[in-house]
Amino acid sequence: MAKAPAKSPVSSAASALAGQSPAVVDPFASPAPTATPETATAGDVSKGPKLIRKLSAKNIIGKIDPKTLPLEFKPLYRLAGVVTGYESGESGFGPWECLTGEFAAVVVATGEIFAGNKAFVPSGQGDGIVAAAAHALRNDAKAKIKFAVDIAARQVMRGTELGYEYNVIPLVKINVKNEALDMLSNLPA
Repeated sequence: MAKAPAKSPVSSAASALAGQSPAVVDPFASPAPTATPETATAGDVSKGPKLIRKLSAKNIIGKIDPKTLPLEFKPLYRLAGVVTGYESGESGFGPWECLTGEFAAVVVATGEIFAGNKAFVPSGQGDGIVAAAAHALRNDAKAKIKFAVDIAARQVMRGTELGYEYNVIPLVKINVKNEALDMLSNLPA
């Protein structure tokens, strides 16, 4: 009796991002059409994800030219994942925090998909995801935090220089999976 192939964590993350169950990827298929914020979903999964060590704006979007950004926030990429841990440290740019687990991102403009096991969310609203993960993991080492956000940017003037700023737009309520609480809530009264 033949065994069914194991589900790849990367294909699962990419499929979850797209809102569909995992599909077989045909490497010779024609690329999907360019995505818009409304269409950056399942059709783009057929390209297959690009595996990278850490999902960050720099690794997903590359260098941002503020002149190309509008004055209002414009989604650059969509990030979804299941957080099972987090790391923090210090660099030449200051302190940093990183989520660990299973993550996938899709570039809104192109539909290009990335997957990895570390995600850096821009500070500001992204700090809430890190705080939720830290709190849940302190209380339950097996906690899992599910989230999906759009990472948006806009141009801003900083003195006489043109710059940009990020905004993290939640797409779903952050879902903390705590097995102990699940067990308690399912016990008879």
